[in-house]
Amino acid sequence: ELHSMLLREARIAGLVLALFVLGAAVAAALWWRAIVARVSAMYYRLRVERQALRQHYVNQVEYANDSILLLDHAGRILDVNEHALEVYGYGRAELLGAEVGMLRSFTARDGIGDLLDGWSEGGRIYETWHRRKDGGVMPVEVSGRAFRIEGQVFYQKIVRDITARRKAEEALVREHALLESLIDTLPGVFYLFDKDGALLRWNANLAKMSGRSPEALSKTNVRSLVPEEQRDGAEQAIT
Repeated sequence: ELHSMLLREARIAGLVLALFVLGAAVAAALWWRAIVARVSAMYYRLRVERQALRQHYVNQVEYANDSILLLDHAGRILDVNEHALEVYGYGRAELLGAEVGMLRSFTARDGIGDLLDGWSEGGRIYETWHRRKDGGVMPVEVSGRAFRIEGQVFYQKIVRDITARRKAEEALVREHALLESLIDTLPGVFYLFDKDGALLRWNANLAKMSGRSPEALSKTNVRSLVPEEQRDGAEQAIT
């Protein structure tokens, strides 16, 4: 009878132990499943974010209003965006692998090595002339920067067509020259001054009348050009 009792208690203890082990295994499995689910969700979120960032970069490059070129250490073109193809008139296959110097106009061509020197020190911004496939040339502003990936040097060039800017600048120069000519041909004496009375602009007649050189007039206050008896009225006009 004692033997039967011990056997029964042993069976009960074994059953309890088996249930405990089973419960622990189930709990561990559920815990592991939760960990896997969290890690999977995190990995999926990071993958989606990387894809979004990659697409964002692609959209910025492909749909930018500037031409963007990627060069290797020797100045050979590795990649270009769509805008560059439209501006220069080349097909992608014609540009990839070609030396970037082919895009510079004949009058502006320098050694590619000279152009790339110094980019690794923070980049360059300069203006030059580029040539399209049809032979037409255009003034451009180039922003270039060097970077390294696994020890290899690459260059990125962002090229902006500044034809419209140049035309606007030339128009301003012509307008300024015309204005200067009109001022110098005005009859009598003409001059402009600021709120403190410093001369800003004058015509040739003022220089002749005062006997002062342009350099002297640039340092002249209008008060000194007015006769003593008229200075009170002039002061009121200035102030």
